[in-house]
Amino acid sequence: MIRLRHLAGALALLLATLGRADAQVLVEWDFTSATNPATPGNPVAVGVGAALLPASAATTAAGVQCSDLVARSRWEGHPCNPSGLQHSPGNVVPSGELNLQKWDGDVLTSCGADHDGVNDNYLEFVVTPTAGPIDVGRVSISTWRNGTGAPAAYAFEVVVDGGTPVMFGAAALDNVQGDGGFDWFHFDAYAHVTSSLVVRFRPAAAPGGQGTGNLHIDGLRVEGGDPPAAAGPRVLFLIADDLGAQALEVYGNADVHTPNLNALAARGVVFDRAYTQFPVCDASRSSMLTGWYPHRIVAQGGGFSQFDAALGDHVTLPEHFHRSGFDASRVSKLYHMRIPGDITAGASGPDHAPSWTWTHDVQAPEQHSIGVAGHYTNETLNFGQNYSNGFGAAFYTVATTTDGSEQADYLAATAANQRMAALQHTPFFLGVGLVRPHVPLVAPQSYFDLYDPLLLTLAQSVPNDLFDIPAVGIFWNEASRGPNTDADRRAVLQAYYAAVTFMDEQVGRVLAQLDALGLADETYVVFTADHGYHLGEHTQWQKLSLHEESARVPLIIAGPGIAAGRTGALAEQVDLYPTLCDLTGLEVPERCQGVSLAPVLLDGAPRVRESALTQVTQGSNGHLLRTEEWAYLRYSNGYEELYDMRDASQGGDPKQFTNVAHDANFAATKAALYAELQRRLVDALGDPGIPFCAGDGNPLVCPCGNESDPVDRAGCLNSTGVGGRLSVTGTAVVAAGDLVLHLEGAVPGQPGMFVQGATRVAVPFRDGVLCMGNPTERLEVVFTDVAGAGTSAANVAATGAAAPGATRYYQAWYRDPGGVSPCGSGSNFSNGVVVDWR
Repeated sequence: MIRLRHLAGALALLLATLGRADAQVLVEWDFTSATNPATPGNPVAVGVGAALLPASAATTAAGVQCSDLVARSRWEGHPCNPSGLQHSPGNVVPSGELNLQKWDGDVLTSCGADHDGVNDNYLEFVVTPTAGPIDVGRVSISTWRNGTGAPAAYAFEVVVDGGTPVMFGAAALDNVQGDGGFDWFHFDAYAHVTSSLVVRFRPAAAPGGQGTGNLHIDGLRVEGGDPPAAAGPRVLFLIADDLGAQALEVYGNADVHTPNLNALAARGVVFDRAYTQFPVCDASRSSMLTGWYPHRIVAQGGGFSQFDAALGDHVTLPEHFHRSGFDASRVSKLYHMRIPGDITAGASGPDHAPSWTWTHDVQAPEQHSIGVAGHYTNETLNFGQNYSNGFGAAFYTVATTTDGSEQADYLAATAANQRMAALQHTPFFLGVGLVRPHVPLVAPQSYFDLYDPLLLTLAQSVPNDLFDIPAVGIFWNEASRGPNTDADRRAVLQAYYAAVTFMDEQVGRVLAQLDALGLADETYVVFTADHGYHLGEHTQWQKLSLHEESARVPLIIAGPGIAAGRTGALAEQVDLYPTLCDLTGLEVPERCQGVSLAPVLLDGAPRVRESALTQVTQGSNGHLLRTEEWAYLRYSNGYEELYDMRDASQGGDPKQFTNVAHDANFAATKAALYAELQRRLVDALGDPGIPFCAGDGNPLVCPCGNESDPVDRAGCLNSTGVGGRLSVTGTAVVAAGDLVLHLEGAVPGQPGMFVQGATRVAVPFRDGVLCMGNPTERLEVVFTDVAGAGTSAANVAATGAAAPGATRYYQAWYRDPGGVSPCGSGSNFSNGVVVDWR
């Protein structure tokens, strides 16, 4: 939906992508007189840095000079002495074109190709203004291609006034191969050039090795252009890592200093009740940027770092912006990136390449930073490797002796500012990932000096705080991993707050660039974190908890039409996808699962949703349903927590000290919240079917083993059998046929334990044997209730049933007495089932 108040921005974006008026030709390479020195069967390597054509072959406008056309490679200067491009040995045209071979390879060197998927060879020339700045609006190439491996996607890259290389316009696809006719491919963008414009032409598609295709070039051209009158809306998406909202000044922490986030909050909307969908990095980020709940990503056959298989024709948030005419750029960590390993290695981690037109990874020392170090938890640390070294969870701190300019977030802010300058006349979605305050907690000593450990406020505690929290609800607490003394806790808080303030400083640098470029009034700025973070509350630290500090995230949104203020409206991070579409005038994809927050931001609506949903499948394995007044936590073994989240002045318990889940006075409230949780889980899945199998944990048969969640009414979450939702209904006195297994959404044609090809099945247990689609397949069914009592289907009521209207949870076993089950013989663990007694 395009909101009327944003129609002007949408029209500006549309007009910017439609056609262009004729402009002055600044540089024209006419290859009609070019000579190819190769002869049939005798290629000529031109060498890296060798001129393919002299500058005299180019025609230039007054006030512009042009260099030679040169063969380049990113391996230039390498000891292997790369030879770069070759003139083609076959179908040689003596004049009238430049015919090149192996221009599309990884690299042509004495060491061979590196097979890293990057096209290393390219053509380059430099345009130099000699009579004042020039404005460039188009670069073009006239070409055709043939031969095995000739890439079909073309792209131009430019370096403006010695800055960062940036893509010029969008990649173009050549759908015709080997027709012998030249076609012009035009790339429209804008660059204001004061001292130099480096123009690079290269294939845009990954080659997968050294290609042998030929590139036939008849001409290259650089044309002038006027600055866009309006570039349309922009999005600056800032995301911190492992940042609890309670650690920010704007959320009431008087100990910490975050002046730049305070300034952003002063011109935007602060959400007091925003929640992650999964309090761990990879799952929360994939959910946020796909606009899908983690349940659905898994149900559709995807993983949190490898979700393309699940998306189908659905596109990610940045990919949607890119396809709609925006530049979509990533700096550092947006999708999952292993910290610190991918930072010390300078790697992108499990990124999602289709989301971006341009990416930039930073490389920084992290735990190897020079300074005063400390370690306050009990991990074994290995300094000799990037990955699996213990630093990803350890409270390891370094107060550096440097100014911090070598650190990841400083480098990210610098790259973001350079990219913003290059895109100042272009609609963009710029995602900037800040890795602090993720451990290791590294910041310059001057930031540590802002915090006296003895003056910091430790998390409030009460006697026997963990007594009413089930063990499954406690992931990391002090007794298991530390820190274990007040001195250590204060040292961790000092380092954490130092890292937060250092991160805040980098946010300030990026926001200052936005102001300096005059873009603040037309850019929507989002600041959030991938999830919350415990800082000693309930003796817990870090993430993977369903309690408030882990599930709640900071969220500030500012931009045109947004009045400053705070809101108690519930928000989920999955809502950011439709919100940014709504704000910038883009259509919200049909399969997007979130709810737009635009009515809250633009119209002051008090709410757009009644509840927020969070899940974990590591550690506590359960769900949080958060409403304005209640936090309801339910775990896979049926244990529950319930907290009154009203303000303490109203008699509430916002710090979650008293679990009232088993207080009869709140039974009706708990029942209503349970019903709402069930409804939200069905909606989150997107369809009723999820993978299910009755197996014994053998990865070749049913890889999940006993991992089901009865609250989901589901089976194995990552197995390969029939897909469906599982529940059981019956009566308190079970007679033959009264206990019925219901399977909905089965995947037709998939092998499994139920009737082949069924889409909706209700199977009576009868005598305690489940009849399969093949009459010879009969499985004996045994239930184990939450107390561990085993019983057959025939007498389940006697040992495990409650009164009519109650719900109980069971682990089902399937035993094949005849050895004909598709899941193997013997006793096989399967999924949990829900019995609603009526």
